[in-house]
Amino acid sequence: MKFRILGLIVAMALVMSLFAGCGNKGATVGRNNTEEVVELTMFLWDLDDVGNDPEAPVYKYISDKFNVKIKPSTTSYNQRNEKLNLLIAANNVPDIFISPGFESKAIYDKWIKEGIVMPISDYSSKYPNVQKVLDTFSEYAKLSGGKHYGLPIISRFTDLDSLGENKVSNGHGIWIRQDWLNNLGLEKPKTYMDLYNVAKAFTENDPDQNGKKDTYGITVQGVWWTYPILNMFNASLDRFREVDGKYVPENISEDMRAAVNYLHKLHYEGILDPDFAFITEDQKLEKFISGKTGIITHNVGGHYTTLYNKFKSAYPDKDPKSLFTWVDVIEGPNGVRRMDGSENFWCLTHIHNNISDIKKEKLLSILDFLLSEEGQILTYYGIEGEHYVKEGDKYVSLLPNNENGEPQTIKDIDKTANIYHYVFWAVDNHLMPKSQHQAEIDASAATSRQFAWADPLKFMVLDEAVFSTVEKKELYSLTTQSLTKMIMSTEQDINKEFDEYVEQWKKMKGDVYIEEANKYMNGQK
Repeated sequence: MKFRILGLIVAMALVMSLFAGCGNKGATVGRNNTEEVVELTMFLWDLDDVGNDPEAPVYKYISDKFNVKIKPSTTSYNQRNEKLNLLIAANNVPDIFISPGFESKAIYDKWIKEGIVMPISDYSSKYPNVQKVLDTFSEYAKLSGGKHYGLPIISRFTDLDSLGENKVSNGHGIWIRQDWLNNLGLEKPKTYMDLYNVAKAFTENDPDQNGKKDTYGITVQGVWWTYPILNMFNASLDRFREVDGKYVPENISEDMRAAVNYLHKLHYEGILDPDFAFITEDQKLEKFISGKTGIITHNVGGHYTTLYNKFKSAYPDKDPKSLFTWVDVIEGPNGVRRMDGSENFWCLTHIHNNISDIKKEKLLSILDFLLSEEGQILTYYGIEGEHYVKEGDKYVSLLPNNENGEPQTIKDIDKTANIYHYVFWAVDNHLMPKSQHQAEIDASAATSRQFAWADPLKFMVLDEAVFSTVEKKELYSLTTQSLTKMIMSTEQDINKEFDEYVEQWKKMKGDVYIEEANKYMNGQK
């Protein structure tokens, strides 16, 4: 009888333990119940009220999984850098925080020298997702003595295994009126001469078939937005390129001369919208949609949906897909296909160096988790069954609409979800809700990303005593003003003007800038 009772007690204990294990999913993962809860000070915008409700879903999941308590230090997005600098100046350094990193390199270097930020790469080998990000952007460790003192925050996230194929990103390109192509029996341009010929036909051959000569081939929004055209000629407004072992400024190169002559020809022949230097973005889009211009440079990717909706509103009886489309990156005279981009990260996440080892381990584990698919789903969708269900490969939200009838996200329920900003600005593409136009969204941006070029001097720190930031800005202003003037010139030949611009650029310490740029780049080798 005693054995029977003892057996019942053991069986009941086993059943109770099973039920206990079926509670909150985060409660049973990676938590040591004998370990003391570790408090982590997290600095980030929009963490208001985080931790006030320990049962908030994302907070509880993170808290239970890592046995931590989050103490938020928060501010508005626009005030984030100012507030962080004040905290550090007052020696109230948060355990984890985001900074502009290399873009404020003087401050970043100061933090490294003073031992404020932890060398993450010294610890990262135990955290595979963190390590993959550091490996992807390994060349940037050269900017900080060979170590990573911050985790690059990914701009456009793909799965980690293919992140190395997407180190540089670009979201700009060219849109064209598909109906005009159809009306004139033309194909999308593939080369710079195709672009000229199509744009000329759009100007002269009544592409909208209204019997009037009232259209322009191309509209851009200021000289900055000419860069997709400049890039066709391997030129740019302010970048350097290595030629025969020396870095030379592209804005005064012979390639730039050819590019400016091309743009001037478009303007001189009435193909380029004469208002290009002064119009706003809204005016540019209005001209494209209303049929005043046939080609624009603009954002690609997700902006396909914006254009689609604008065309749908303007022409409700027509299929927008028959009215507009994108142009793949165009080949220039030297066979170059290029679209100036930037590194696929913005800002860095830092861990305070002067905290306990257990805090460092917790924070690195959380960063590694946030980079995982599990972490992304949690901070984007919430808890399965509570906040979303999965139907095939789709994640379907169960959250009710807000008071304005708009869909809510998990961040509306629990602001703890904002901590995903420590690792990326948007979740992995395959996890995000798919648009009905997803194929067009992806295709419109594909070649802009494929042929994106990074700026080798983006993080160059100037010796202000030799060549100042103000002087660099003055050179850039000279370039944009001179190019605008040359493009709009009423003279048929602008080569003399270009020579005068180059001479003036060099006189304004342009030669010093070239020397400093080469010193910097030689130091990175």
